[in-house]
Amino acid sequence: MADIKDFHCTYDSLSGIPEEVVRGGAFHFPEAYLYADRMAELSLALKNH
Repeated sequence: MADIKDFHCTYDSLSGIPEEVVRGGAFHFPEAYLYADRMAELSLALKNH
């Protein structure tokens, strides 16, 4: 079984998000991390990437 690791989220940066995903969508940070509907859109874009 895989280990569960804590992730320290820094919502003021694009750390870990490919530049292509950010350029391909209308994502604004940190708003994309603060609202559920925007986080869902970002999550879907990352999945499709």
